[in-house]
Amino acid sequence: MLEMGARGVGHIATLCEIASPTVGVLTRVEAVHRENFGSLEAVAQTKGEWSSRFRPPVSPCSNADDENVAAMATRTAARVLTYSAAGASADLTAAGRRARR
Repeated sequence: MLEMGARGVGHIATLCEIASPTVGVLTRVEAVHRENFGSLEAVAQTKGEWSSRFRPPVSPCSNADDENVAAMATRTAARVLTYSAAGASADLTAAGRRARR
């Protein structure tokens, strides 16, 4: 397991060249990263570098609850698996589920 972090556009693409991911989960694009990127659009562009690295039969898994993440599906030729915790239409859902204790 490897978490990829970035401080600017192009960083995720470089890390993907080094690590060659075969599985991945993209969770959110959030404004908290704007201090390093300047805008939410730049954050989304950088995180999208990740999804463009996947080629069939490898599938990225993306959060259907985040519109910026969902939009990245067009950046790969691979089939994108989607997940949702909020009840969005997705391949995998957690709607109505409770954590086990």
